[in-house]
Amino acid sequence: MTSLLNNIFFIKTNQRPILERLRKYMHFGRINTISNTLLDASSNVMKQNKKEEADIEEIDMVMDNTISSQNEVINNTLTESNVDVVTYEPTVSSEPEPESQRKDFVSPKQQDTLFWCVYIAVHGYDEYMQISRNYGVKELEIKKKIADDIIASPYKMKHTNYKITKIMVQEILSELMTSQKSTSMLCLYSMAVHYNIRILIVDSTQKLLLEFLPDTSNTDVKTFVLYKDSYGKYKLDLEELSTDKVNELKTKMICLENFTKPFKAISNYKLNELEEIAKKVGVYDETKKYKKNELYEEITHKCNWQ
Repeated sequence: MTSLLNNIFFIKTNQRPILERLRKYMHFGRINTISNTLLDASSNVMKQNKKEEADIEEIDMVMDNTISSQNEVINNTLTESNVDVVTYEPTVSSEPEPESQRKDFVSPKQQDTLFWCVYIAVHGYDEYMQISRNYGVKELEIKKKIADDIIASPYKMKHTNYKITKIMVQEILSELMTSQKSTSMLCLYSMAVHYNIRILIVDSTQKLLLEFLPDTSNTDVKTFVLYKDSYGKYKLDLEELSTDKVNELKTKMICLENFTKPFKAISNYKLNELEEIAKKVGVYDETKKYKKNELYEEITHKCNWQ
């Protein structure tokens, strides 16, 4: 057995002709054919890939040229139209500012935007955001505190810049103790008194201004401005107003007497004063000669608080 294996694996020199005779039974030719076939196929694939890469490069070149041409046409058109082309490069801050610092104005997402504007003015935007979801519960809680304050000290409501009767106080308490979709102008006085703040409401569409003062004998209190839009929704200016800013705002706007009656009786005004008011609200006709009562009626109708 050993000699047989030696003869198979250790071929002597004089036995090499045997290999030549056995070569015809070996499959080298077939293997070579298969190898050649695989090499040819691989070569064809490589050629195809090179062709596709060349086609892609050609397409990219065409697209780049097309985009470049289109940009050139657009820029030429803008130049001819005297339009400035501005490249916007956003600046990225390393540390995002707190939400309360980024905002100049806040528009509450709740339905009663007036109530929540006052809440944010007093407690701050961050505390408002911490309420998260129980806004209805928080609103009732705040209103109960205000109602308790009025019941304990009803005389406080007599010092506002609007004459509030006992019947009105009962109306305010009724509103505070029941669920409401919106806060009324009358109830807003109770919030101004409770928090001891002056609230200015500006109707920018008509240049009208309402002032809610908690105590006419003391005007040195914190002042906040709320802006009313055409849909009856409010937004708050987070910055507390200085006395100079308040006076400046009053100069620009038409300061109404109150939300039920925009002006004092006609006897309190001269004709030239009414003319100035009419010009501010846009109802004055330079070509027309007005009578005092006629002009008073026009501006009163125009300046009714909605």
